Amino acid sequence: MGFKNTELLEVEEICTYWFLSGVKSVYLREIQHNWEDDKAAEILQNIISVMSEQSQILIDDPVLDDM
Repeated sequence: MGFKNTELLEVEEICTYWFLSGVKSVYLREIQHNWEDDKAAEILQNIISVMSEQSQILIDDPVLDDM
């Protein structure tokens, strides 16, 4: 089952942001888990910079308790 007008991107592609201009939503999975904090913040800042006011970001990341 897929979503209409959905495109999956590879890691190499997520580092170029021009294609996100004007998209309605961006789904990021394990952005904090798979990237160092500074790189994850850079990715999010760059995505936000090309999105419109109506765009949304959905972040799907596991949350772990401090042990």
